[in-house]
Amino acid sequence: MGADVEVSIKPMRLSDGRCDYFVSFKHGDREATPHVFRERFKAEYHVAFYRWLFGQGEKPYILDFKDDEWPAREYTADEQRAFASMGDLTCAKLADAFACFWNAAIGDAHNRQDSTAFAVVGSMAEGFAAIERRLREHGEPA
Repeated sequence: MGADVEVSIKPMRLSDGRCDYFVSFKHGDREATPHVFRERFKAEYHVAFYRWLFGQGEKPYILDFKDDEWPAREYTADEQRAFASMGDLTCAKLADAFACFWNAAIGDAHNRQDSTAFAVVGSMAEGFAAIERRLREHGEPA
């Protein structure tokens, strides 16, 4: 059974730019993500630990897993597909991303029913709209 279990990390990029790292177990068509961490090195340790538990490697030493110092490894197939789908970052893509801020931010402020949130979001949206306009004006470098 242990060799049939794939243990990996599933990163999820959040709308505020941060990333959560889910520890995933996959066996056939069943999958579970029992842990989530804000720091990747913590997820890396848990993946190494569970791989050891399932007989897929050596027992990890916890102090080998430090912030920005996790062991080198190959990306999983899921991670490779996620990175490949991102493609090249262009001015148009950045402008579209900034344009998305308005609806998400206003929607959240509306749900909070908070006048301060509306004021802050309105000011931030103006700034992001200016960035969007500038990106669209200048376009891609020649």
